[in-house]
Amino acid sequence: MPCVPKEVKDEIIRMTKPTVPIEIAARNIDDEDYWKRAFIKPGEKEREIPHYDHGGSYKQAFLETYLEEKLEKLRMDENPAQLISMLKSFSDCIFTLRISQLPSHLNIAVLFRYLRNLTSLTITYGSKHLGTKYERVAFGITINDANSIEDCLRLTKSLLYLSMPGNMIDREILQRLMRGLIVNTSITQLDLSHNLLGDVGAKRIAKFVDHSKILTHLNLCDNNIHRCNAISRSLKNNKTLVYLNLKHNRIDDTTGAKLCICLQKNTKLKELVLAANSLRTKFCEKLCELVKVNQVLCSLDLSCNFMQDSDGTVLLEAIKDVTHIVVLDMRYNKIKMDLLADLQAVANKNYVKAFGIPYVAPDKPVDLNAKRKEEAPEPSAKKEPSQVEEKKAPAKQLEKQSNTHPFY
Repeated sequence: MPCVPKEVKDEIIRMTKPTVPIEIAARNIDDEDYWKRAFIKPGEKEREIPHYDHGGSYKQAFLETYLEEKLEKLRMDENPAQLISMLKSFSDCIFTLRISQLPSHLNIAVLFRYLRNLTSLTITYGSKHLGTKYERVAFGITINDANSIEDCLRLTKSLLYLSMPGNMIDREILQRLMRGLIVNTSITQLDLSHNLLGDVGAKRIAKFVDHSKILTHLNLCDNNIHRCNAISRSLKNNKTLVYLNLKHNRIDDTTGAKLCICLQKNTKLKELVLAANSLRTKFCEKLCELVKVNQVLCSLDLSCNFMQDSDGTVLLEAIKDVTHIVVLDMRYNKIKMDLLADLQAVANKNYVKAFGIPYVAPDKPVDLNAKRKEEAPEPSAKKEPSQVEEKKAPAKQLEKQSNTHPFY
């Protein structure tokens, strides 16, 4: 409606019910109020719409959510012609897709062909909540899926974020994905968490990290990695990676110590997550050396490991004079609460000072178990047998006197 005045056009759209066919509305209606109303189904109460996760646009939020639902419900025997028509209509409005299940194993080349603005993709192949219809083949990625993704990674110029959690990716699948990732020149964030990479897969990831010149975020959480020496070596001269997540991987004490040694030469990594591993004293010793040498690393998550009070004391001594550690999580180690509070206080102090805010130390947490022991009353001393007999004696005398009374 190019010839219609804006005021008249806005009034027409305001009076239009959000029941226009989705493909026609996507091409012709940009009014945010219309798409906000489209989110509210008939009979549903007004609710908060998470449009801030979709570029701050109600139209983008609606179309992306709508397409995600269609893809998650798509069956393997369904004709993709209707989906292709929809993709053509949505092509300029889709930037982010979070597909929690893809039972159809659709060739995602279709998405990259029509969604030219796709910058973020999260995809998990297979089905969820099958119940009694469980089949092993219904879970995870296949060889054909991996080949399709490899081809797309070679060609895409817009994709910045790729996340493939829970796809049961093993070293064979990873080998195919790596062939596309090595050639790719756009992806800056890669998430392969909750897969089956193992130590062999970690070596292949290390080659990619060493080769990449743009990768900034890498998440390898829960991948059955025991030794990450190859990744450690790749970080020595890496100039781009700022975030590394190796949580829940059973990394042992010696491997963790080698990682700290390699990071002493790194000048870019800012956040390191090593929670839920098997880190102990040797790692803590090398970590103390690392925080004194590396002035860039500012966030450490070391929760759920096996460090003792002695390790916490050594670490506290090492970080008390540094100012770059602003986040430190040491919970669920074998460290007492007072020492944990002191470690956290150092990180909090550095954090608020980074923003120019005066630091006020909070009260230390109270150990409730120790407090209960202090407040518990002392157990009363057992009375000696002689004292008990003395108290019982008058009762026996009264009994004898009562039996000799004339009334009886």
